[in-house]
Amino acid sequence: MPTSLVMPTAAKLTAAIAFGGLAMLTANLVIEAMPTEQNMGYFIPINILIGAGAGWMVAGSRAPGGYVASFSYGITAAVIFAVVSLFTFSSYIMIIQSLRRRYDNGMEAVVGVFELMAEHFIIMANYEILGTLLIGGMLAGMLTEWVGQRFA
Repeated sequence: MPTSLVMPTAAKLTAAIAFGGLAMLTANLVIEAMPTEQNMGYFIPINILIGAGAGWMVAGSRAPGGYVASFSYGITAAVIFAVVSLFTFSSYIMIIQSLRRRYDNGMEAVVGVFELMAEHFIIMANYEILGTLLIGGMLAGMLTEWVGQRFA
């Protein structure tokens, strides 16, 4: 791993906290949008970690780069958070279903991950969740940029 991703800076810390908060807010909205009442377990804490990691590695490592760029890397970090979260939880569900012998072979299980990702994306594809990710990503990117410029 390149040292530029590991070396702590004020911008990276701010990005991790901001995108972790955005992830917590988004995870709560996704739980409300789920069609059935089910135990979500560690859904929120794992999403916070994924969001903080996306903020640290994507947004924090690119600051300071200007306020126009902050919109771009803020949205990029939010999209990366969403995709990694969808993949993580779809993979988890696939493993649970594999242990229940739902799939006949490994390839069917791998395809099942992407089918689950598509199903979960359809659940979360509403204006409230996508708007939160878009606007929250831009605001978190601007905050990261502000801290990056002040403490660089």
